[in-house]
Amino acid sequence: MTSSDEPRPLGSSYLLNERIGRGAQGEVWLASRTGEADGAATPLAVKILRSDLVEDPSVVERFVRERATLMRVHSPYVIAVRDMVVEGTTFAIVMDYVPGPDLREAVMATGPLPPAALARLGARIAEGLVAVHAAGVVHRDIKPANILLENWRFGARLGRHTSPAAPSAAQAPSDAAAATMTPAAVTTWGDGGIIAPIPRIADFGIARICDSLATVTGTGVVGTPLYMAPETIAGAQPAPAADVYALGIVLYELACGVPPYEGQPVQVLAQHAQRDPGRPAGIPDDLWGLIASMLAKRPDHRPTMRRVAEGLERMARRSRACRPRRPSPPRLRPLPRSCPTAGRRRRAPARRVGERPPPPPRHPGRPKRVRRGARRPSP
Repeated sequence: MTSSDEPRPLGSSYLLNERIGRGAQGEVWLASRTGEADGAATPLAVKILRSDLVEDPSVVERFVRERATLMRVHSPYVIAVRDMVVEGTTFAIVMDYVPGPDLREAVMATGPLPPAALARLGARIAEGLVAVHAAGVVHRDIKPANILLENWRFGARLGRHTSPAAPSAAQAPSDAAAATMTPAAVTTWGDGGIIAPIPRIADFGIARICDSLATVTGTGVVGTPLYMAPETIAGAQPAPAADVYALGIVLYELACGVPPYEGQPVQVLAQHAQRDPGRPAGIPDDLWGLIASMLAKRPDHRPTMRRVAEGLERMARRSRACRPRRPSPPRLRPLPRSCPTAGRRRRAPARRVGERPPPPPRHPGRPKRVRRGARRPSP
């Protein structure tokens, strides 16, 4: 462990215990509040911005200005921002810690999601984004890696902070494979039921704070090229419709295992603006109709995030209502007293294999029958 990885305090309220990740905008640490006992400490995740980011005065100004906005977003499907700390040249965002894997890791382990589970999971993500938009915030970087999963159940525990390689075009499943769901996928995702994993949206304020640095993607725009809306690529100010488009790309990827566009970043950006994605096999008509509307090239042709959440929730409820139920065993009623066999005979107890039947009952008080014409014994 290097000196930079060793535990250290953050301000007077937090203790950075272990570095658990590193991304484009900084490092992620597992932390706790100062003074809490080890066994009772509530784990926190602290994202520390890169030192070169905080050298930009506009980033510093935006970091301070966005503090109150980011901390008032409340949703069970959003990782809450608990605090924002400035200590010298260290700028840190304190958030809830979610130990589960991110959505990208989970889908790589299970394969594409069944339609019912996809609708239920997508509805929860959309509900979280409704709360983000209600606070006046646009996420700007919706992607599977920024959606963590609580209540995750799978045969092998996935490492929360691993970064598996993205699937190449050669690894993309065929239409037939995309339409076939593995038993692990159906079991893990709960088929849309209440045991399904709970999505938690992360990093909903990072892109907004780092808006002035176009070097985040290396393409002149802020965000991830695979999930960027066409108007954002063209230089328009991001709006909630851009998050709708990004969520549509995520739903497409969950349905068939790969995003609709692949290639180098510049090629992917061009495809967003010029090409419509093809319909994957196995997606119901209503689900594909909603995803296609979310991927409209013009932002004013897309539904609002509220309508997306409501539409996905209706599909999830319909799938649960159509799920076949296990038939209940028939109820046995007692025989009526008027039945001639009611209460007369009892079933003999069961015998073990090879056991002899019991001898017939003897009635010592009943006299033996004497044949007619036979001599009776003399008294």
